[in-house]
Amino acid sequence: MKIYFVRHGETDWNKKKIYQGHTDIPLNEKGIQQAESAADYLKDREIEAVYTSDLKRAYRTGEIIARPHNLQPVTDNRLREINFGAWEGLDYNGIYTKYEKEFDDWYKDVFNTRIPKGGSFKDVLDNLLDFLHDKSIQKYQEIVVATHGGVIKALLGHIKKSETILWEQQVSPGSITVISYHIEQDELQIEEVNLLPNSQFN
Repeated sequence: MKIYFVRHGETDWNKKKIYQGHTDIPLNEKGIQQAESAADYLKDREIEAVYTSDLKRAYRTGEIIARPHNLQPVTDNRLREINFGAWEGLDYNGIYTKYEKEFDDWYKDVFNTRIPKGGSFKDVLDNLLDFLHDKSIQKYQEIVVATHGGVIKALLGHIKKSETILWEQQVSPGSITVISYHIEQDELQIEEVNLLPNSQFN
């Protein structure tokens, strides 16, 4: 099974480097162009289904990608971004001013540490793996998953057995990360990361 993980296009909060999490921010104009570039790149693939996070920035991205395939995107809240809790709506400086100790603790163990009033990347990965193990998903050969940067990074960290990848790996808005899933062996393999279909919109 081949899975094209697409990070949603840019939002105004992405542009301002504000932590979004579960806050439901729509794509901006550039974000729509990025989603259209991803759709153009994937239009000739034999995509059988498009799944998206239930947040509007991911759903809109998936909707644009699904259109050339005459598919209707299916929302699944297991594909949601990490819940940034008390940090949502703040940029890095705002978070570090108010939550210095909590942020330092999170940075030291970013996978397991829970964000104040929020979640953890372990939650994100558990939800994603539950989605991938769903028999209704596994019946397809090629699918698109329109989701969030944190979800994709959590999966890459799981595959590479590295927590630092959450800090080190760039996953740009509108980018495509290609994963092969060998279902019988329950084995995930990275094919491409952060593929930018049209760099002028990234």
